[in-house]
Amino acid sequence: MNNEEVLAEEDDVNEELVDAEDGDNIYHSSEFILSILLKEYEFELHRKNTIESRTGILITLSSGLLTFAISKIELSKIDALNMELTSNKIFLILYALLALGTLFFWLCSTVLSVIVLVALRYKRFDVGALKEEHEINKVDVMASSFLELYKEILSKNQAINNKKALFFNLSLIAVVLTVPTTIGLYCLSINL
Repeated sequence: MNNEEVLAEEDDVNEELVDAEDGDNIYHSSEFILSILLKEYEFELHRKNTIESRTGILITLSSGLLTFAISKIELSKIDALNMELTSNKIFLILYALLALGTLFFWLCSTVLSVIVLVALRYKRFDVGALKEEHEINKVDVMASSFLELYKEILSKNQAINNKKALFFNLSLIAVVLTVPTTIGLYCLSINL
């Protein structure tokens, strides 16, 4: 349901609404429910901002780890190894696996972080659909009209935040796995 449909529905309800003589509102709970939905909407917006802020920190950390790992790779010392010795072959294979592992985990972390920041878009309420004639309507009728729209928006934003949280957690796991491969690469580089 888009904004225009909600507002048209609200106009229809307004036309059919007959107020009681004492002026009581017909939809007593609509304002209350709308306020709850708006609080949840704000909570999801805060959750989104928190996840995205942490993702930026994670990208910085993983890039720092990659920079450190790359600075420790010394190809000139590897060329000097005697490849006839089995121990040197095992050392070289282990060194290559750790270097590739570091690069792989960094790449996974970066791709997952980019998905968190770019690919998942948040749904917002389009205030451009509000018109002057809606300003004269009763608050409870307007609130009841917006309930379904905000439920839909909130539902979609919760699903997006759940995906963002999942991708963030996977990215965090990739960074955590980058740490031991980087340490292993550093230890082997010291022994070259």
